[in-house]
Amino acid sequence: YTHTMQTEMIDAFDRADADDNVRAIIVTGAGRAFCAGADLSSGGDTFDRAARADRKSAPLRPNGEVEWSDDAVRDGGGRLTLRIFKC
Repeated sequence: YTHTMQTEMIDAFDRADADDNVRAIIVTGAGRAFCAGADLSSGGDTFDRAARADRKSAPLRPNGEVEWSDDAVRDGGGRLTLRIFKC
């Protein structure tokens, strides 16, 4: 699971969500292995810290708690999960 894969999947879900003719989305994979987490093969460069730094601060609810449903406080997997939930 890479940053590129994440952004492409979110874009695909956005496009499918905008098309009323789409009734289902089937996600498949290729290759001999499945990983439920990030591709760590690039070591310390796996996580795009600059992209995270550019995001806004975590929004707060009126009671002062963090608004966990906001993308700003989620990692890549969390943002993808929230996007799937919005479909």
